[in-house]
Amino acid sequence: MNPRLNEKPRDVHLYCTLMACGDLCVATKTNYVEILNFRHFFKHIVFTSEGDKIRNKEIKNYINVSVVVDIECGNTTN
Repeated sequence: MNPRLNEKPRDVHLYCTLMACGDLCVATKTNYVEILNFRHFFKHIVFTSEGDKIRNKEIKNYINVSVVVDIECGNTTN
């Protein structure tokens, strides 16, 4: 028995209530598909740690950005 069947829906879209389905299904597998990868240039400060109590401050000029899509595949006939 699904324990979410007795829950009230949290989101409403126009006149339809939205309820998540398949959240408790154990027959799903997750795949991440990278759709974009780039380097964004800007100066920012990063703290790196050396041990428990030592932190060093460094100035970085860029960050690497990766945009991914989470694709879940599973049995949706429940």
